[in-house]
Amino acid sequence: QLDTARRLDPLRIGITALLGRAYVNWGRPDEAIAALDQAIDLNPQADLAWQQLGHAYLLKHQSADAIAAFRKAAALSGLRDSAHLAYAYAVTGDRATAERIVGDLVASSSRRYVSPFHIAMAYSGLGHVDDAFAFLERGYEERASFMDLVKVTAAFAPLRGDPRWSRLLAKMGLDP
Repeated sequence: QLDTARRLDPLRIGITALLGRAYVNWGRPDEAIAALDQAIDLNPQADLAWQQLGHAYLLKHQSADAIAAFRKAAALSGLRDSAHLAYAYAVTGDRATAERIVGDLVASSSRRYVSPFHIAMAYSGLGHVDDAFAFLERGYEERASFMDLVKVTAAFAPLRGDPRWSRLLAKMGLDP
């Protein structure tokens, strides 16, 4: 459907960026990069496209390219993409930077909204399983944005063997 929509309206960036996100979620980074590059060509300020480009590069183990894409996304959108940047730093080995960013996000969440989903993602990347689940539970309770993607988000793969994972999915009405 997204391919059809893109053919019918090739200049609509949202369609192309969503297609890129779908390719990331399906583990198809080359197709994701092609779609996301097209979205960025249409609008270099498209933070979602930069964010998902970072995830596509992580799938290809291209750490420097991933960090650069996440930095651009964070510069454009701020808090949400800062959590993605923290996740990227965590999984590429710069734990100190990841910890600093997550600490800043958690501290700022008392002054402005930061989706628990994104903080949980960063904590998952750091291997802080209890913190990740605490923020996922908070996300569930708040009906936070992006919680509908919890099952397909690669950042949460390390949590899937924990009994809390299947309980969370069951509460959300998702098959484990």
